[in-house]
Order: sequence, then structure tokens, then C-alpha cells
Amino acid sequence: MNTPRISALSAQLGPFTISPESKKAFVSALKDELPLASPSDSLREPLKDFGDSAFLAHRVLTEKACQILLDVVDQRHWVPANFHEKPIRVDLPEEFRGSSFLVGSYRTTAYDEDIACSLWERLRPALEPLHLMNNCNGWEEKGSSVWVPVGVNPLLRFIRFERGGATVPHYDSSFNNKDGKRKTLMSVIFTLTSKPKSSGGNVRFLLDTQRWRPLEEQDFTDHTQLGSPKDVLVEVPSGIGDCVVFDHKVLHDISIWNEDSSPRILLRTDLIYECRSPSDNKLILHPTKEKEGTELSGSPKSIEFTGYWDDSMPGDIQSGPNWWTGPVDKIQTRLSQVEDVSKELVVLVSTGAFCPIHKGHIHMMEVAKKEAEARGMAVLGGYFCPDHDCYVFSKLGSQALSSSERVYLCRKAVADSDWLMVDSWAALYASTSVHFTRILDHISRMLAHNIRTHRPVRVIYVFGGDNAIFFTSFVARGSCICVSRPGRCVRETVDEALKCNRNPRIIFAWDDMPNISSTGVRGGAMSALPAAVEQDWIHIQRDKVEYLTCKPEPVNFFIRNEGLWATIPWINNAGCDLEMTEGAYKTFCEGLHDAFAKAFGSSPNTAPPIQLIRLPLQLLQQLYKEKTGNQRVLSLDPCLPGTVNLHVSPCFKPLSEQYYGSVACPAAPSLGSQVDNIEPGNYVLFNIDSFSGKTEAYVTSLLSDRCNILKFQTLFDSKSPVKLQDQTTLHCKRLNLVNCRDFLAGSREGGLVLQLSDNSLCRAPYMLPYVRPSDHTSLPVTADIEFSRDVWNLNKIFYRSLNRTLFVKDMSPAFRQLCDSVRFPSDMSMEDLCSWHHEGLSGGRPRRGVESFWVSF
Repeated sequence: MNTPRISALSAQLGPFTISPESKKAFVSALKDELPLASPSDSLREPLKDFGDSAFLAHRVLTEKACQILLDVVDQRHWVPANFHEKPIRVDLPEEFRGSSFLVGSYRTTAYDEDIACSLWERLRPALEPLHLMNNCNGWEEKGSSVWVPVGVNPLLRFIRFERGGATVPHYDSSFNNKDGKRKTLMSVIFTLTSKPKSSGGNVRFLLDTQRWRPLEEQDFTDHTQLGSPKDVLVEVPSGIGDCVVFDHKVLHDISIWNEDSSPRILLRTDLIYECRSPSDNKLILHPTKEKEGTELSGSPKSIEFTGYWDDSMPGDIQSGPNWWTGPVDKIQTRLSQVEDVSKELVVLVSTGAFCPIHKGHIHMMEVAKKEAEARGMAVLGGYFCPDHDCYVFSKLGSQALSSSERVYLCRKAVADSDWLMVDSWAALYASTSVHFTRILDHISRMLAHNIRTHRPVRVIYVFGGDNAIFFTSFVARGSCICVSRPGRCVRETVDEALKCNRNPRIIFAWDDMPNISSTGVRGGAMSALPAAVEQDWIHIQRDKVEYLTCKPEPVNFFIRNEGLWATIPWINNAGCDLEMTEGAYKTFCEGLHDAFAKAFGSSPNTAPPIQLIRLPLQLLQQLYKEKTGNQRVLSLDPCLPGTVNLHVSPCFKPLSEQYYGSVACPAAPSLGSQVDNIEPGNYVLFNIDSFSGKTEAYVTSLLSDRCNILKFQTLFDSKSPVKLQDQTTLHCKRLNLVNCRDFLAGSREGGLVLQLSDNSLCRAPYMLPYVRPSDHTSLPVTADIEFSRDVWNLNKIFYRSLNRTLFVKDMSPAFRQLCDSVRFPSDMSMEDLCSWHHEGLSGGRPRRGVESFWVSF
């Protein structure tokens, strides 16, 4: 093959010629061990989730053969290359060298067909006899789908890493033969040197956030920065003679080599494949949706009928990975249960007004799921995506529910499902109504960033037979399932779909469920509602009337202010002035009190009045002393220390109100270690609040074999009055107790503990887009956006008021973990970060529709 030789020469990395003596010795050394027996041989180690796209083969080369190659290259000239694997021009003066002149590795290249043949004979038994082209492995050749391995590329690239050497995340490229029938499709990296454990220099496969796009839309240029550990799906430690084999279009890098004593030397080459199947007979259509609609339906006017309109929104609207809009926890759980890596991964999506959601909507998704699974797909999850207020109010007028109400009812309806969820981007964050294809792209992008798998996740649009014409949007891109009932007037549309040459992108499923509609529910058909939302629907209808037959009793809402305790790290470690910090935090807490008063004030007249009660730390310390006296106390409150403190916290998944259990607080020792350090004996278990009681129950069980818990003590519950500052609060029901620090981004132990998709823990402030305030603070659901916007603005004012600029790197470790997960740089100022969130929640969206309703407690 001449093309690799030309490429090597143009790269100025060789090639050199390996002497006949060395080649003979190399071939002889390979005979010391037999080659692998078959692809199922125990020496071939599969990599979880990668299937045939990547694997590790052990001892393909003998140690003696590796040493011969090392002796060959030891006498060669090594060319320095940067972290992008590009040669460095060492002839330039140092003052003209930028970051691209930093040495990431050293390269030298040989071209030898005899060595390549020997490598092929050793590696061939470990390979599958054929490979099918698909979007997962990145084999984008349009002319064929079946390829057979036939050899190893004789271009042999030797790579040497000194301490600190690495590569940026990148994809490999193919070499094409002139006949068009042969090309390289898989990369092979042999390890020639030994290494201590944890010294780096390994091949790593990384999360590819563009894998949801069609291949022709993906960007295969190198990344600009070294890979983040959070993006690593698999790191492959390899020993002498091992090789890693993977598809060219798998995103990968080489981790930093940390050894001083010796270099890490690898041999990089490729597998050559040959086309063995004729060209597919594919339906040829214009690439854009507009042209698809015109071609299938006959006129541009029909495009609007198929579901398209001009939403007048720019292409880069706020829907990136650092703006959370929907949970992914159920998808992660179901992904871990998929054992067959050959199954296509899919997520179903349905859009609509959902005013309100009813049993028919849920049944339609279940039918679509059953149809997809019958076709061999692994359905990881499904999303309901309620539409924007602009569309719903134009359609329903005074009968419409606000976006927050519709999102809330959808969430309640699917709360007990193990696969259905709700995404709120189109309803809450888009500045106007958006086309369903934008929503599908948003979901695809979100999954690509948050679902930790090498495989692409296919998003399939689900709709009913009354919108059957929507199938024309998926002729050449995307996928859909139309769920229709027999007898519905969709037969002509189905006949039109059959013209699409049995297009696998378009699926029709049939179901005989009786006709159920949101119109019927609004007209009084309560039996069509899921049981989980029936009472909330009644509350909403009651609140719309705003008629009071009797005045509700007031309820208490406690706001705790820890004062300097929450901000002391910035004073001690970041140089902030004590008085200015104290004053700024006092202003923040006053503003937070007003934000709560405003949010509760937006509740309908049928909601009970709220008494906001402030709890300064000094008062809490006094009450704590009165309640516990001289008893041995095991405290769960970090601000109120006991004889022993246990650092434990309830844990949630992002945007999921479901409690996932209790964990050790971020940066604290493991719970097992903490318990082991507690002196056995009798204790009073203390927590300031007992609103749910789940943490206390867990801790009591955790300590059962070591400590005797005499009783549980709290300062606030719903059963007895509390005396504060010589006044007894009303003996009435209560809502949550909130801590001011939980709303100040980056504060000491502030925020909700969340488990991220890589299982790391972080803390997020109790504001959108990370936490729904209504889930954890008893706020009305329709106050979430405005409350979050107001509190982000308070955060911005707080950080602006300090005597020095604080950055993400100055924040608590758990908040930095959150920032890292959503790609905020460590040198970003906190004022800019808070301003970004405040602006993202503003967006010029006017508040529309019915006033908020009260979530009963």
C-alpha cells in the first residue's frame, strides 16, 4: 500500500527500514508462544459496553519480541511531537513557540511489510471474521456495510512518552487504498515496555458527547485540552506484549505518564479491512426536512401540516449540557441492566400540551416501548416533554394550565414508573414555542453528555395516529413510532409511509385502547386521569375558582441563618474581610426571606397563610443546650456539635425528587469509618429537624450494633409548640425548615447532595436548573423559576459586595465538583457564574396563564 508510505513521509517521522537481521530475530521471538486460539480465547479481554468496537488482547507479542523492537528504535532519531501528536519544529526560536510546542511525546516511524505480516498472524485469531458498519463504530463508508479484516498496516508508528507526556482526546483517521476496496478501520496499540501500577500512559476511552449526531454531522478534529478524568469511560492498563484494538472513530487519549525512571513506549498501527458486500439500495432524498416534506407531500404548504413551523429561534438557544432540564437516573439504572451489547439503545420521547396528562398518553408510550422491544431494541427510558405556554394558551385559552402546572402533573404521573420521566426544557426554558425536532435534538444532546456509554442512544419520537403525517419528518433523519387505533382515518397516511421502501426509521404500532383525551378530562372525565394526579387536578380546578368557603389555618415556615459559620472559609483562606463578608451575608439572608415571602404570596387564595419564622444560629444554640443538657449527644447537625458528630446527608439524583438513601457528606470519611470511631455507649441522637425522619431512621439502624440510642431529639416537629424569644409560635402545621447557606452557591456545606452520573457526589444550591425549590422547600411549583431567578441575583449581589473577587476554585469542594461536571472553569468568577444563571432564568419570558396552585402537604 503506497498511501501509508506517502503519509509517513509527509509527516517527517520516517519511515526507516528495519534490518533483515532484526526482522528474522523478531519472527523467531514470536514463536516462543503460540498465538491466540480464537476470538473467544480468555486472552482477549472485552471492555464493558464496547462490544466489538474495542477490546484488549493479552500477550500478542512475547517479551523477547518487544525487546527486539525496542533495540531497533533505540538507535533511531525521535522527533518531538505536541499533545496533538503533530511534529514540533525545533528550529524555531523559543520566543516563537506557544503551547503547541509543548512536548507530549516523541515519534519515529518504520514501514515494513514483513513485520506487519508477522503482527497479522499473531493478531488475526483474536479478531472477529467480519464487522458491520454502523453509527456506533463510526464506519462511515456509504458503499458497503460488511467489511472483513485482511491485514495489518505496514506503517509502524513508535511513540515514546517521557514524564508528563500524554495526548489530547482525539479520533484516528483511515488510510484508503487506491482501489477503493481496502481501508484501515481499526487502530492497534501495542505496549512494548513494562510499567508500575498507577503510573499512567494507558489508552483511555472517553465520553463522546456528539455520538448522537449522524456521522456526517460529527466533528472529528482533536480536542483542545487534555481529557478530564470525569469523561473517562474505560482506562485500559496494558502490559508488555498486550495490544488495545479499537475502531478509528472511538474518542480516546493516552493518559499522562508519571514515571521518571523509564519512558513508556507504544507501537501504533492499524487493521486493514476489505469491502465484501454490494452497495445498499437506499432511498435517496433531499437532506433537509423541508425538502423531505415537499417531496413526499407535494407542496411547501404541506410542510406545516406535517408538524413544521418557523419558531424564529436561533440555532444556539440555551439547551447545553450545563443547563439541566430533566433527570437521567432511570436511564442509567436500566442501562446497567442491559447485558446484550449488540442491542440498539433507544429513548422514547413524546411532546404535546399534556393539559392534563392522562392514561392514554402513558398507554401510548407503553405500546411504543413494547413495539421497540419486539424489534430487538433496548428501551432505556422515555420522556414526556410538555409544550411552551405560547402554544398551549393559543390553543386552549382560559382552559390552559401554566407550564409549571403541566410539568408538575406529568412528573407526578410518572413518579412510580421505572422508565418514564419528564423534561422541562420546552415548557420552562425555551423563550417561545419550539418545533418537536428541536426538542428531540435537545434530548439527544442531553443524553450524550450525561449517559456514560460508548454507544449512541437513539431518540425515537412517539405520537398518536391523529398526527400520523408527522412520519414525513423522519424519512432521512431521526426515528419515530406512530401509535394508531384500528379504524382511525390514518390508512392513507400509512399507505404513503409504505412508499418509503420499508424505511426502518418509521414504525407504525396498532392499539385498541378506547379514545381518551385531555379535552374529556377538562370536561369532567376524571376516570381518564392517572390516580397519582387526580387530587392535584382537583386542587388546580379549585384554585382557579379562587373561592373560599373557610379561611385555612396558617402554617409555619422556618428559615435558619448560620451567620459567619457558612462563610468562614472565605475569610480564613481566601482573604475576604470579616465585616464586609458578614454584612454581605446578612443582606443575602434578608433578601432570601423576601424571596420566600414573594413566592408564597403568589399562591392562590385557597392556600393557607405562611408564617416565616427566622432562626439565627445563636438562638438555635440556646435551644439545643436546653434540650440536650449534659447528655451524650450524637449530632447530625454540623453547626450544633454534640459529643460526637456524624457527617451524613440524604442523597438525590439531579432533578429527581426521589430519595436515594443516606450517604457520608462529600469530603467526609466513609460512614463505616465514622461509625468505627464512635465510642460505644448510650447516646441521644439529635437533628434540628425531623420533617421526613428518613435520615434519623437510617442512622439508628446504622448504629444498632455499636451504640444504644436512648431517644431522638429535635428542636422542631409538627407535634408541639416552640418557644422563640419569649413568644410561643402558633401550635399549627409546619412546612420545611430551610438553611440560608443551602441557597448560597459554594458555601460551607451548603446545598443539596446529589449523585452525578459518574457516581461522584456534589452539592448544588436549591435553585434551578439544578434543584427544583418546590421539591425541597414547600414552595408552590409555579414559583420555582421566579424564585430561582431572584436568588441567583442575590448570589450575584453577595459576591459583588465582597472586598475581593472569589472564583470557582475558592468554593467548597462539593460545589467545585458540580461546576466541573457542567464544565464551568475553575478560574470563572462567582459573580459571572451567578450572573450567567440569573440571565438564563430571565430570558425575557413573560409569565402567562393561571395563577400558581398550592401543593398540599
